[in-house]
Amino acid sequence: MDLALITSELPLAELQAIRADHTGYDLPGGGTAMAQVYIRATRMVLVRALRRIAAERGEELEFDLSVTREELRKAEQWLAIAHATTAGPRMYTPDPDWRGE
Repeated sequence: MDLALITSELPLAELQAIRADHTGYDLPGGGTAMAQVYIRATRMVLVRALRRIAAERGEELEFDLSVTREELRKAEQWLAIAHATTAGPRMYTPDPDWRGE
């Protein structure tokens, strides 16, 4: 999914579906792109800061912000580690004139 498509215009139910579809970012077949989508969708949900929401059919859903914040923190941490490890080891190239010769 393209990150640009995840906007505040999306209904809450769709944002939650996107989050659910991308929760496997840290599993085989997942990856950094999936984590980025998950993080963006989660942030959009958190921005609304709702404890109770009304679904289109009038049903009420429980929404625990503390759990969602923790999930977001874990996803951001995982993404940072994934980016750090995919860059590969840093190569040290000594200066040829390091002895002043």
